[in-house]
Amino acid sequence: MIVPHSIAEAGDPLIVQRATNYYDDLIVRLIGDGVSQGSAIERVATAYLDGKPLPVGKKKLTKKERDSLFWSSNVVRECPPESWNVEAMSFALARYLGQEPVAADGLVARVARDAPDALIRAVRYSGLVLNPHSPRRVELEQAAAEGEAVAELCRVLDLFALAHRDRIAAVEAQKARLAELSVFDLLIYASLYAFEVLVPRDFKEKALALPSRVDLELAWDALSDLLAWKLAGASISSLKLTDDIIGRSVARHLRPILFESGTANSSEAVSRPLNYHQ
Repeated sequence: MIVPHSIAEAGDPLIVQRATNYYDDLIVRLIGDGVSQGSAIERVATAYLDGKPLPVGKKKLTKKERDSLFWSSNVVRECPPESWNVEAMSFALARYLGQEPVAADGLVARVARDAPDALIRAVRYSGLVLNPHSPRRVELEQAAAEGEAVAELCRVLDLFALAHRDRIAAVEAQKARLAELSVFDLLIYASLYAFEVLVPRDFKEKALALPSRVDLELAWDALSDLLAWKLAGASISSLKLTDDIIGRSVARHLRPILFESGTANSSEAVSRPLNYHQ
């Protein structure tokens, strides 16, 4: 068995190859069939994105094993700069940036130097902005020395990370305001808000105006998220309702709204759940 040391060797008709790496073997066969190097790299990247190699018998590669196989291949190590700009390789690079278990030493720095635009696109596709503690983020910071474009991208990611932390803190503060409510209590507010504000809008009837920058779909999502959050932290016993529990909850939360007691109007009270989601 002869394994080529480089992609260039794969075109030598005197070599009979059978690569030990699936992706190297694939590119050897493609180039041997007359496919150009650029097209062969694109097809190998597409195979990786499609989850190949397929299982053989009962043997099935894990995602980590497949990632390791691809990112350690000669296809990646010797990928020419122009091939990183091909869509399939950009998506493959985004997948690398979006995972943590597999590290390819020097990969991010090399792409930052050879094809910075491809790296920037891959970062945007990868969702790395929401994972500032990923080891791939460290690799990106180290690669910033390769060019101003990547350095600027890192600064933008830092700003997004700071804004995200502030947003999370604001959400936690709003959740604290609703902490004393039971699931049933929150369901009262959610139902009233939905029927007073959202349902009439669905039927194109006159309704109270939604808060600025909050559209109808977002409002429904807010109510669903609130109830899911409250249910996730509720004990089994708290979900067992009795007539007494229902009566006390209605008296405390529903009666003041229906009779506008203690609020300027009922819409002020029922808007309370939505404020958490803003």
